[in-house]
Amino acid sequence: MNVTDNDSAASVGTEHEEHHPTARERQRRGPMFGCLRTFMTGGVAVASLIAVIGIGLWWYLGTTSFADLVRIRIQATLESRLGRKVTIRSVEIARGRPQKIIINDLRIANAPGGVHADFASVKQLVVTGGIDSFWGRKIKVDRVEVIGPTLNFEIFPAGSALTHNFPHWTAGPKSRFEIYHLDLGTMEVSDGAFELLDRRNDMAITSKGLSSEIQVTSAEDMYAGIVASPSVHIRVQDYVPFDVAMRGGFRYTPNVLLLNSIVLRGTNMRHSITGSIDPLADGVYNLRVKSELGLDRVREIFRIDKVLTGNLALDAHLKGREGTFALTGGWKAAKVRADVYDLTDPPAMTSRIRCPPISATATFPSRNCSATGA
Repeated sequence: MNVTDNDSAASVGTEHEEHHPTARERQRRGPMFGCLRTFMTGGVAVASLIAVIGIGLWWYLGTTSFADLVRIRIQATLESRLGRKVTIRSVEIARGRPQKIIINDLRIANAPGGVHADFASVKQLVVTGGIDSFWGRKIKVDRVEVIGPTLNFEIFPAGSALTHNFPHWTAGPKSRFEIYHLDLGTMEVSDGAFELLDRRNDMAITSKGLSSEIQVTSAEDMYAGIVASPSVHIRVQDYVPFDVAMRGGFRYTPNVLLLNSIVLRGTNMRHSITGSIDPLADGVYNLRVKSELGLDRVREIFRIDKVLTGNLALDAHLKGREGTFALTGGWKAAKVRADVYDLTDPPAMTSRIRCPPISATATFPSRNCSATGA
């Protein structure tokens, strides 16, 4: 009996302990622990969702769908602003650090009546940084490399429907694909080419191997940099063409091109050009031209039969609009030999020159120019 009673008492004590949980157990079953567990579970779910979205976004940025979106945005923006047909052969997305967009074979159509099919073309554009900004209409990128660009600028013959082929940059109609704001950091140009074909005056300037580094100030819509070319080929009507190397600074703001000491160096000649072309689309220029050249080169280029030697320094202002220009300034020569005449220093020969506005049909050198001794 005593054993049985002891066993029963132990059993009752055990049951009593099972029905009275500890303080920790009661805390876990309370509302605070439930909220904490809910927050932890939700946090894990949100983190997992963000990871899935991030992986999906990273995957999508490398797909042809995103590449097509980039291509459409660029084409729509350029066509709207320039009023020309724009084509892009392909767009590649290079995933990694940093991410890059590679645009292959971009072409902007020429104006009707142009010699070339394209006004401008670029073999390859490499955009680095800010790739995810192409989701919206406000694009911000760190660096743009322009590889193999070609620009064909033409002045049409007199009586043509258009004066030149340079497009006007306009706002154009709104489009959900159009980029309305572009923020660039640095732009580099390599292996470029430029041609200025003046079909009205029968002149041509061709540049190859162009390179440039441009700093972009988006707040002011300003592009400033240095441009260089080892080979610039210049032809004036039916005279002998000549070659020079080019280097100088420039600054571009909408429809205004400022030239900061563009220097052209060739055999026994050096030319420096500063000034502005404003507005650029209308070809209104105001330039200061300083030249140092040997008269033997003048004799060679303009096919002068008589003997002509010596050196000439020219400092003049060149102003004009589209097909006409006026030249005023002065020149100085320390020693000149022309045919049987030998004019030596002292004193040096100086003169003021003035060429009134010359029409587009004038020949070079113009007979309208006058010179007065100083």
